[in-house]
Amino acid sequence: MSELENIENVEEVEVIPTDNTTEELQENVEQSTGEVSGEVSGEVTEPEDNSAEIEAEQERLRREHEEYLNSFPETTVFYRDLLVDGDIISLGTAVKDPRVADSYGFLDQHYDESELTYIGTPSCGTYFLKGHERPQPTMQEMIDRKKAEMDAVVQELLDSTAKTKGFTNGAYCAGYAGDPDPEFDAHGTAFKIWRSQVWRKCYQILDAVESGEISLDEITAEYVLSRLPKIEW
Repeated sequence: MSELENIENVEEVEVIPTDNTTEELQENVEQSTGEVSGEVSGEVTEPEDNSAEIEAEQERLRREHEEYLNSFPETTVFYRDLLVDGDIISLGTAVKDPRVADSYGFLDQHYDESELTYIGTPSCGTYFLKGHERPQPTMQEMIDRKKAEMDAVVQELLDSTAKTKGFTNGAYCAGYAGDPDPEFDAHGTAFKIWRSQVWRKCYQILDAVESGEISLDEITAEYVLSRLPKIEW
């Protein structure tokens, strides 16, 4: 007998699911559909506003930090960065007044002033551990350091001014000078002109320092900002 004949002689068997099977399938489908529907149509939970708790914790840390700093003698010098150059150790950003510290963390690196040597001018110098002093910086080195400080202050002014008109920073704002959009062009052009005037004034201040007309100690952030021109949008 051929394989085909064997197949023809096989009786057809009808598989009839029981009522329980049908009900279970229907129940599973409905349950799955409900879960999906719930996920899609469910309301989005808004994140909790815990800004008040964050501010309270920051204030607690600030008070705790201030109490910690005030527990030291007035002659204590704190520093944030330890600079190591061979066997020479300098306290790069030391501050005598503990309240100048701007960190909520505990500054566990500190010395009494008697352990240190300060080299430089009153507004621009470095603390050194005694026995590890570096030579007195040259005038040019101090001017370069002051110029770097001025650059940071002025750049912050440029960027913050550009942001008042919705620009990301000063470079973006100046980039819109000559833009087809009249408003963007006006803002970009005004900013670009003002930016040049600002930097020109900074160089004039540095020239006055080099010529001896202005003392290096006079060049503070407040001094520089008070002498810069105002922008005219």
